[in-house]
Amino acid sequence: TTVAFWFEMVEIKSLPEGCRGPCVFPMEQSAERAMEATRSCLGGLGVITKSKRFSTTAWVHCGQLDVVVKARIYKDPQGVFLELARRRGDCVLFVRVFEQVRKAL
Repeated sequence: TTVAFWFEMVEIKSLPEGCRGPCVFPMEQSAERAMEATRSCLGGLGVITKSKRFSTTAWVHCGQLDVVVKARIYKDPQGVFLELARRRGDCVLFVRVFEQVRKAL
C-alpha cells in the first residue's frame, strides 16, 4: 500500500514556456489514458525497460537497428503534452516509432 500511495502522489512535471522539445503531442485525453496508450504502443513495438506514472522508456529492435525511446508527459502554460525523445540509436527507426505512437494517440 505504501508504494501505491507514493505512486498516486506523483504529479506532472512543469516546464517554463518555450522549453518544449520538437517531438510533442498535445493532450486530447487524460494524461493517464495517453500514457497507457503510449506504453501499450511501445510495448508492442519493443520492450519497456522503465516505467513510472507519467513516463516510460522502451527499447525497440528491428533487424540490425535499435533505438531507445523515452515518453514523458509535461505541462506548461499552454497545456499538457506528451514528449517523445530518442535517447540513443537509429534516427530513422525513431521516426517510425514516433509515427506509430502518433497513430496510437
